[in-house]
Amino acid sequence: MEQLQTKRGLHNFNLCSLLAGIIIARLSCTALSNIPILTIGFVLIYALVFIVLMIISVRIITKKEANALLFLLVYSFEVMLSCWIAEISLFSTHAFNAYIMIILFFLYMYIKRLPRESQKRYFVLVLLGFTFTFIYSIIKLVENPMLSRMAATGRDYVETEDTLSAVGGFDTVYGSLLIFIVLVYIWQFVNGKKGKMLLSLAIASCVIFIIMATYAIAMVLLVITLAIILFHRSKWGAILVIIALLLTVIFHESIGDYIMQLSQTIDYSSIFKEKMHQIGHILRYGELVGTLSGDKGRLASMSWSFEAFAKYPVFGAFSYRSIRIGSHSEIIDTLGRFGITGFLSLGMFFILLFRDISSGITTKSGKKMLFTSITIYLSIALLDPALYTQQLLPIFLLIPFAENYTSSQRAIDDNNRISTQQYPKEIITNN
Repeated sequence: MEQLQTKRGLHNFNLCSLLAGIIIARLSCTALSNIPILTIGFVLIYALVFIVLMIISVRIITKKEANALLFLLVYSFEVMLSCWIAEISLFSTHAFNAYIMIILFFLYMYIKRLPRESQKRYFVLVLLGFTFTFIYSIIKLVENPMLSRMAATGRDYVETEDTLSAVGGFDTVYGSLLIFIVLVYIWQFVNGKKGKMLLSLAIASCVIFIIMATYAIAMVLLVITLAIILFHRSKWGAILVIIALLLTVIFHESIGDYIMQLSQTIDYSSIFKEKMHQIGHILRYGELVGTLSGDKGRLASMSWSFEAFAKYPVFGAFSYRSIRIGSHSEIIDTLGRFGITGFLSLGMFFILLFRDISSGITTKSGKKMLFTSITIYLSIALLDPALYTQQLLPIFLLIPFAENYTSSQRAIDDNNRISTQQYPKEIITNN
């Protein structure tokens, strides 16, 4: 009874709901950053007020949530302390990522206590924000194919009011893989033409954006994602995709040469010609994304983090500016930056979070969606930084509530199936 009253009181807390909507809209739609009152400084203030209001209105949290929050706060405290010692700043990139995780976890706890219809509204808000970001980024990438990479480094491409803050960078690209998984999962449960068309637009813009951003690892992970999804539906389809991927890996130089030669024959679109050449160049040399081997490759970057961890295994080497730490693997780099204490506290937080998400997903297809999402996110975290906003948003605000979005349609299908099973076939026919 007390929990029911808490839910009812939370649902009626309009200011808390409004702040949650503003924060979610801003974090999912990067173009909103151009509005002065929605700059990140204001968002942090809104988030602080939201968290205070939520703590006041929600008096009960589960043991699993409390443990997850404890591990997250331990990790965040170590990151803050290390950033202050190393950079004399509490708002460096790593500290900011920790703050975003705290905000997103409170949003997750807030939304999961709302009625299903309210959860769906927030879910749709995130999808609309990402879809706008995809479409806007595609339009800008047509004008300048390198914008997504420039956005990753924070450089403006022209001296105008419209900056790269509205174009998806590498974190949006890799986060799109998780959004793609959720969209495909939802698509199979939506029967209405309007819903199918909107989801198809979101899926198409998501895939086009990933391809146009020209991140080779992201495109490889997209193929792997498709293979996993196809394996869940058709094993033969997945086998064909895996064979095609293996052949591409084995003959990548020849395929890359062919694509670059083919791009030279394109006369009707200079943008398409340049994009084709970039894809061929990636397959042939891998220079645009950094190779696994080499002095500056991913393996070398990981070895720097391992060496830093070996020197300072307990609290990491981030506080020591003279120690070189990699920047290509969230999993390995966390060990180097914050040692075993930071690594374990962050790892335990995600384990408890995914367990909590899993407890709210009951269908077999939903479990497959969660498994695919975790697999791809771990792959991203192994090969790239993975604690940025656009990669975390789907985990906290889309994946946990994807089933609620499709629950109404599943309920109709279940009722129809039960009705068919309860009444003899001849009675249904006679009626």
